[in-house]
Amino acid sequence: MGHPISVSRISKPVASDPESGRRILTPQLATRLHDHLARTIAQAVIQALDQPVETSYICEIIADFEDVYATRPIAENAGGSRYNDSLWLYILTRLYDPGLIVESGTHKGHTSWLFAQAAPEAQVRTYDVSHAELSHKDPSVHYIEADWMTDTVSASASERSLVFFDDHINHAQRLMEAANRGFSMVILDDNFSASTLYATGAPPVPTLDMIMHDDLPDGFEVTWTKGGKQYQYVLDRTEIIVARKLIAKSIKLPDLSSINCYRPQSGLSVVQLRI
Repeated sequence: MGHPISVSRISKPVASDPESGRRILTPQLATRLHDHLARTIAQAVIQALDQPVETSYICEIIADFEDVYATRPIAENAGGSRYNDSLWLYILTRLYDPGLIVESGTHKGHTSWLFAQAAPEAQVRTYDVSHAELSHKDPSVHYIEADWMTDTVSASASERSLVFFDDHINHAQRLMEAANRGFSMVILDDNFSASTLYATGAPPVPTLDMIMHDDLPDGFEVTWTKGGKQYQYVLDRTEIIVARKLIAKSIKLPDLSSINCYRPQSGLSVVQLRI
């Protein structure tokens, strides 16, 4: 028979956060896990960002991320990005190295804080129509309580710019807005297919997946339920066609939960726009 597991208390995890306090500590096993993650991440990064990257460098970023994530000011980010989504955002930001980051959908403030950690030299501007849920403000981040289109912000002409939409607003609309503002690199959250819109409340229909892959007819009605509410969306082929023409490349980021057993991702996807 094997030896029994010994347990020692190191910290008390946040009770409502199932990921809090979870981390493999044995160095050899942590290296093995990071290497497995890095191989999957590197393949997606090459496609999404059009830049080669060594798995060893990805492993370094993962290790950095774990240290940063452990210090997050918002320990329980219900309704927002959790571990795996945060890992992707951190890695993509580190590798893309933007000078300007625009976020639509501040929520509690976790991802704007994360962007500031991943790109400390970048200007980070985050927008939300309401700051009722905002619980942390980073001194290096600009917080604007309004829709991002009410501002004059646009992509920088001298350095890379990145826009992240996690606001449950129509992906076709947001992609057209980003293109009009000169952004070529976009990250979208909540990218679900038409048949799985129930995965999130008030999804950003039409989602990127619907724009790229669905050939449903104009006026087609999609209905679904979540949390005791029934939702309905009537498909508009015109905006889908317009948005599709703007997209040079799109990739749905692989779900890392099958590797590290953290919470499944929320449909994070990268889009390169023609501008």
